[in-house]
Amino acid sequence: MKILFVAAEGAPFSKTGGLGDVIGALPKSLVKAGHEVAVFLPYYDMVEAKFGNQIEDVLHFEVSVGWRRQYCGIKKMS
Repeated sequence: MKILFVAAEGAPFSKTGGLGDVIGALPKSLVKAGHEVAVFLPYYDMVEAKFGNQIEDVLHFEVSVGWRRQYCGIKKMS
């Protein structure tokens, strides 16, 4: 099964509470059980500082937000 997690935090990248622990552990367990798992998290400044050299750019685009265009980027860490 293909499973996608989208969360505001996830250990070891960012963690302030229990959600970070779950998002850090549950996907690993599901991979061990044979599932294909991906996790989407915000790219906080602390992620860049800790893991920047391990992360690659995948896609860049802009979206309309009211009167302006907002940059969006997707990055990947294997």
